Amino acid sequence: MAEQQEPFPNTMDFPNEVVYTYGDPVGDVLDVTFTFEGCTQSRNVNVILDESVYDINATELRVNSIASGIKNKIEAGAIIDTIDDSTP
Repeated sequence: MAEQQEPFPNTMDFPNEVVYTYGDPVGDVLDVTFTFEGCTQSRNVNVILDESVYDINATELRVNSIASGIKNKIEAGAIIDTIDDSTP
């Protein structure tokens, strides 16, 4: 069995300017919240496993890639803020 790796920080602010946060995976899925230009999106992201062990660094790269796609979609107007705190 592979040794557990030290994680990247769970909040990343790469040059793509998308801030994202997540906690520990539930099963093989992370619940990730992405924020860019005041727009917040949540996504379930499948973790990457290496010999059945959660590879946090490879998963972090996957999340960062998804963040780049979300940034592009927000800039293009293809997605808008879906989390509305004023909804009862």
